[in-house]
Amino acid sequence: MKFHYTALSASGQKVEGILEAETVEIAKGELHKMELSIVEIHLLSDQESTQEEVQKKALKEAGVNNFIFQVV
Repeated sequence: MKFHYTALSASGQKVEGILEAETVEIAKGELHKMELSIVEIHLLSDQESTQEEVQKKALKEAGVNNFIFQVV
């Protein structure tokens, strides 16, 4: 499952991203391991996940990298 999150770094910087994990609890644990304070986290729907893939492809074509963390 893919989760979209908004979090704050230790320095207070806002961080957003997509995290792939089996459960929301595992996703939260991984964010805490990265020393991020979670502001919001939610499961991406199939439609949101498809839109995210389209956006990722467009960013890549524009030369912008984005990061997706996958918990295994």
